[in-house]
Amino acid sequence: MIRDTRVTTSGFVWIPPSREFPTFKVVLTSNGIDYTVADSTETDPTQPSNKVLNCNLTMESRKLGLFNLELVNNQGEYLNKFDAGDSIKIYADYNDGSTEIFRGKIEEVLYSLSESEGYTINITGKDYPEASGLKIIESFFKIIIIPLFLLFYIYNLQK
Repeated sequence: MIRDTRVTTSGFVWIPPSREFPTFKVVLTSNGIDYTVADSTETDPTQPSNKVLNCNLTMESRKLGLFNLELVNNQGEYLNKFDAGDSIKIYADYNDGSTEIFRGKIEEVLYSLSESEGYTINITGKDYPEASGLKIIESFFKIIIIPLFLLFYIYNLQK
């Protein structure tokens, strides 16, 4: 008789969810009206909420976040809708695209025409354009020098 040395146990192997296809949404706000120009949950590419040709978002530590957005504008639906100072919100995550990852303001809107894409709008901006070019410096000179001067003065009075 052959003896079996195998021990069987039940178990659970966790397989992480796919991180290949994040869901996202891009919303531009102008004059109190929200324009959803990109929504990855839309299944019909002819819907007006899928007009983005290119969206670049740069967020670095200790620097201003930048964005560059290129929209299809063949029917002229976005002609003269957006100006400098209008806001943009970009949402992205792996569930439903409701996590806000960027909030900024438009700095420049350019209209163009190409043979391959037709009429397009190029929108650029930053997350805090008001802070661009400012130097924020904290000075501790007065705090350190005055107490040292007082200590030196008191020390000389005691002599």
